[in-house]
Amino acid sequence: MSKFNARVATVPHYQAVVPGGPAINARKIRQQSGPVYLVVMKETVVAQDIAGAIADARPGARIVIVASPAEARSALAGVDRLAAAFVSAAPQTFLGSSLAKAIAQRGGQVVLMGDEAEEQGSGPGWSVLHRPFTTKAVLAQLPPVTRRPPGALAAAFCGNWVRRKLAGG
Repeated sequence: MSKFNARVATVPHYQAVVPGGPAINARKIRQQSGPVYLVVMKETVVAQDIAGAIADARPGARIVIVASPAEARSALAGVDRLAAAFVSAAPQTFLGSSLAKAIAQRGGQVVLMGDEAEEQGSGPGWSVLHRPFTTKAVLAQLPPVTRRPPGALAAAFCGNWVRRKLAGG
């Protein structure tokens, strides 16, 4: 386990790995609305740059930064759906790993980083964030935002209310 010991601290828009911070609360991550993004890398400053770019572009997103795949698996325990995961790993190390499986089970888009990833390039199931990167490059890796048409939530609520009333509820 890394020196960070799977601990996070809540920062305005995301949770970041810090030494001695409060333990990861998977239930809290699951209960909060908005898409969940995962950043797995030991370089905390770089991870925070990525998280900041995501937070600015996707208000309400939950961004979890961890230093290792083991910490990532722990953080994902309470997450049903993952928008994207930025992982500092070589493709041959990442593919087939338990973290890759956990991300795939949650429908997350994979973005690999690091020397080996940059040398090999994108492949089936992952893209690569090349260094040095810009905010624009980070945002280009994010999955598109799906928006509901105006009134869709109200229509769904009213439809459910009408069905309950007709059913005698």
